[in-house]
Amino acid sequence: MGFQSFYESFGRFFSREQVKSLGRYLRSAGIETSPEAFAGYFLLNMAVLTLLVILVVLYDNSLYSAVNGFLLYLFPFLYKEVIALFVILAAVLFVYFTLFVLISSFLVIKAEARKKAVEAVLPDFLLLVSANIKAGMALDQAIWYSAKPEFGLLSKEVKIVIKKAFSGEPLHSALDELAERKIKELLDKAEGVVEWSKRKLTG
Repeated sequence: MGFQSFYESFGRFFSREQVKSLGRYLRSAGIETSPEAFAGYFLLNMAVLTLLVILVVLYDNSLYSAVNGFLLYLFPFLYKEVIALFVILAAVLFVYFTLFVLISSFLVIKAEARKKAVEAVLPDFLLLVSANIKAGMALDQAIWYSAKPEFGLLSKEVKIVIKKAFSGEPLHSALDELAERKIKELLDKAEGVVEWSKRKLTG
């Protein structure tokens, strides 16, 4: 908890919109952590890695000579101070974009893996939801009792959001959270099941 609040203090350097957007990506990847803490962790890692890159370039004579020679070849009028500043700026950009690509790729891969895991069991789950609705259950109860252990990740995600519906949150808001968790197929198809079940019940 102490480390989380520590990271969150750095995460507040990012705008509210950036943190909110990051939160959506984290939920879609199934990462249950504070977006502010994750952003702060990213920022601190970026600072440490940038410092390491700068130290390596400036204190490795062969590497610095190569960078220095390349820049002087392109811009013969540059002063040493300007070259050092350029190295620092290049290190910041390099580390930022490298970390950004790595973290983005990781989140996308996690989100896709979760999506495939859900899609594999979704048809059977929806059949069970439909059967429960036809048996007279309300939609939230039908979804809850359909969340069997054999449905794995889908059951886990469904129970998280349906508990919120049981505690007073509107069901459509809970289903919206499923959509944010990249289980939008459940939301779309569940609505179809509800409409189909209503037609069956009203004969």
